[in-house]
Amino acid sequence: MKNRIFALLLMIIMLFSCATAFSAPENTTQETTQENQENTQEETITAKSPHVLLMDMNTGAVLYSKSAGEKVFPSSLTTVMTALIVLEKCNLEELVTASESSISNVPSGDNKLGIIKDEKLTVRQLLYGMLLSSASDATNLLAEKTAGSIDEFVKLMNTRAKELGMNNTNFTNPTGAHDERHYTTAEDMAILMRMAMENETFREI
Repeated sequence: MKNRIFALLLMIIMLFSCATAFSAPENTTQETTQENQENTQEETITAKSPHVLLMDMNTGAVLYSKSAGEKVFPSSLTTVMTALIVLEKCNLEELVTASESSISNVPSGDNKLGIIKDEKLTVRQLLYGMLLSSASDATNLLAEKTAGSIDEFVKLMNTRAKELGMNNTNFTNPTGAHDERHYTTAEDMAILMRMAMENETFREI
């Protein structure tokens, strides 16, 4: 369980911190007071604008939070929601044929797998490309496969967010491309991560 909690903490801080650093006290004794532990914890999570939430994934209990309710841009962690919806709706071994729109609608500078038109890849392969490489062409292709178009997929994303209780989140694209209307909070992202980590394939990837 400790590993799962730490993995969640790492992902949430990776999203919301520009220069996050972790350190542990060199000498910790049983006589350390709760207050000192909290002060040490506060000092060892540093960033320009940290937005952090540490959750026990088994119970949903919040163990630590800092600015967790403030709205921020989710960047490529958006693909956690994309992956969750794909995993809920698609057959992992189904072949997907790359459309022109899915590979051409990738902003300059975004990561991509280099998928070519009419190339066939499985849903599973595309999920690996999306989650491990933040590949926007794979993400677009998954969105089109799942909902018929990227616009329709975004509707699914926002509907699922509301179902999960992510009340301070709004998605405008499946990749995490920057948009003033595309935002979330560390609190909402923890809710999403807890749900996603219940899926065996997501955990494996």
